[in-house]
Amino acid sequence: MRNAKKWMAFGLAAALGLGGCNSSSQEPTKQPEEISEAPVTEAEKKTSVQQVSDDSGEKTYTAQAEGFGGPVTVWVTVKDNVITDVTAAGLDETPGKGSVVIDELPGKIVEAGSTTVDGISGATITSDALKRAVDAALENKIQGQAPSAVETVFYKEGAYTGRGFGFHSYVTVETVFTKDAIKSVTVIDNSGETPYLRDLCAEKIPAAIVEGQSLNVDAVTGATWGSEAIINGVADCVAQAAGEDAVSFLKQIKKAPPEAVNQVFENYDVCVIGGGGSGLIAASVAAKEGLKVIVLEAADRFGGVSEIAGGAALAIGTEIQKQAVQEDGTIKDLYEEAGETADEVSKRFLLEYLDSTHYQANSLLVKKYLEASGKAADFMAEDMGMNFTPASISGVRYSAQGTRFGFVADKLQEMGVTTLLATRGQKLLTDESGAVTGVEAVNETGGITTVHAKAVILATGGFSNNTEMMKEYLDDYNEYYMNWGGSTSNGDGVRMAWEIGAEKGRVGSQSHNEGLPLELHGLLDMDITTGNCLYANLAYEPMLRLNRRTGRRISDETVIYTPHYHGNVSMMSEGAMVILDQAAMDSLMENGSQTRPWRSRMYGEPMKNPDYTGLNLQEQTDAVVDAGFAYKADTLEELAVLMGVDADVLPEEVEKYNQAVKTGQDAEYDRDPSTLVYTIEKGPFYALETRVRNLGTYGGLVTDETLAIYHEDGHIIPGLYAAGFDALGWSGSSYFVDTTTLGWMTASGYMAGHSVVNYITHK
Repeated sequence: MRNAKKWMAFGLAAALGLGGCNSSSQEPTKQPEEISEAPVTEAEKKTSVQQVSDDSGEKTYTAQAEGFGGPVTVWVTVKDNVITDVTAAGLDETPGKGSVVIDELPGKIVEAGSTTVDGISGATITSDALKRAVDAALENKIQGQAPSAVETVFYKEGAYTGRGFGFHSYVTVETVFTKDAIKSVTVIDNSGETPYLRDLCAEKIPAAIVEGQSLNVDAVTGATWGSEAIINGVADCVAQAAGEDAVSFLKQIKKAPPEAVNQVFENYDVCVIGGGGSGLIAASVAAKEGLKVIVLEAADRFGGVSEIAGGAALAIGTEIQKQAVQEDGTIKDLYEEAGETADEVSKRFLLEYLDSTHYQANSLLVKKYLEASGKAADFMAEDMGMNFTPASISGVRYSAQGTRFGFVADKLQEMGVTTLLATRGQKLLTDESGAVTGVEAVNETGGITTVHAKAVILATGGFSNNTEMMKEYLDDYNEYYMNWGGSTSNGDGVRMAWEIGAEKGRVGSQSHNEGLPLELHGLLDMDITTGNCLYANLAYEPMLRLNRRTGRRISDETVIYTPHYHGNVSMMSEGAMVILDQAAMDSLMENGSQTRPWRSRMYGEPMKNPDYTGLNLQEQTDAVVDAGFAYKADTLEELAVLMGVDADVLPEEVEKYNQAVKTGQDAEYDRDPSTLVYTIEKGPFYALETRVRNLGTYGGLVTDETLAIYHEDGHIIPGLYAAGFDALGWSGSSYFVDTTTLGWMTASGYMAGHSVVNYITHK
């Protein structure tokens, strides 16, 4: 159980004489070696072993600081005034966030010989806590011994039940032990998790734990939280059957890597790098035209983010729309019903599309995209068996998550296409003329897979998961950014093309509506991405929104009704602070929301109006305040100090907003009076932190209308094409219209596939 398994923070810390910690609603017992939560100055952050230790020989010091999930304990080994080892523990840290700090930051500190290193992006609280603990260990010199692993684990035989929190809900597992082994792991209940990914986790994680007799197993790609939920559930069972030291031991065991195997694949017509939606569609087109095709995918499954993306795909003129099946079984032509032909829709949409991008998009490429959108959907439906349903005269919907591309990969194999998972592209191969002739990749054994092909299609999904590239190439990137893109979107395609001289084009962001810090969903034990979480809905109410840096109002708050525009505003202001008072909080719990529907105006249906009445909104909000992601104060001046903004600015902004609510006249942004409901007048006052949510990057590679890639000197690189988010030209500087991303995925794969067929045929 999440808050019961604190072997590192509670049991071991207590055994070492460190201070214990109670639940988040209580003040932890302070000991001399514990670290104050007061802000740390830059000078304090620069503590190094040379400054604090006069010791010779080898000694290990220990200390503790409060991270996001609970206490973070460190053991710092010093030999002859040099840091030789740092061990950290914090079992309750957030999977994929705080847990990364525990795993990776100690090595950085050892390498630097100091805590003057960057923390882990997205886990600032835990990073700072670990560095403060290291500084305190070196300063206070309280000796301790890092937990040693037991050599053999003996279990109390039987079946045990445990659980861990996933992305949406608790996951319950049953673990059966013999005297000296984990016999079986079964997922009993993961019904609250994402349907497609929960099945993958339930299949792969238990098998890996049993096979390796270890809790140190790889997560399912794209399902870190769901994977960690099962691992933590089994850890709960291990603690019951063998004690917390056994949990420590099993978390240290790592399956030995396989022997590296090199592979060579010769005489292919086309190599598709990226087995997401656009890559598999491109491969389908090329294979149907008789080309010899190979697909490389970095993840352990096909489909990428296209497999689980929501919304509709832009498509115009499909047979699906012309022969739409109604609920009563009758057939209807949506264009006849709308009184507009598909050609008229396409021409109208082209103008609207280009206007929305302020003509930053490549007009000819967009025209080709719109022309291909319907053909691509029809091809995948008729030739590859994909299931689409009509959404409108300009869009179709893919089938349910998890049912889209897996069978396409299977069908490609039946057609003779070579498909390789866990194989990440590293280097493009070229001949003397500069034409692309294949790729070198790293396979799951760590060996090199070399593919020789006449052409390559890059469809690797952008680089939203590569923090360094995001910082360097995305103008709006900031520390509050949250990656909601693919976990394998590390920029491989863009980087490889740049390395052979491809022109560096603009990089755009798919900014979406603000999101809450990912760490909160474990704290609140429910999904923060949907209406299941009251606090999430509170943060998305069109209350007063302020720039977190300046304390000034940033927009007409009803921009949240259109998530894409809301995302753009959020990127510029690095998220926002949402301001309300106790009266608004009480009104929501008593009367429900008075400002909804909260839903993009681009959607036909309103979003379900959240019902706060009689529920624990106050409790959830107070928990977030305790966790440091929201602020609460009796006066606006005090709240401003907590927020870190000018104490004179906040009352001024609140007063202007109150006047707008009372008079129905918003002098700053001309907001619709009917949406101005809640004043901010009587404390306690609240400031809720939101963060920038981004669905991924696109661009970086400049293409022509055939999706061939330009060299930096202006010529087309022979044999190299882009599809999906690696390509530039189909959009402006940001995500702007619903359906365009899935539509581009479908159409660009179709376009790139046909371009390669034409290139190979005329080569």
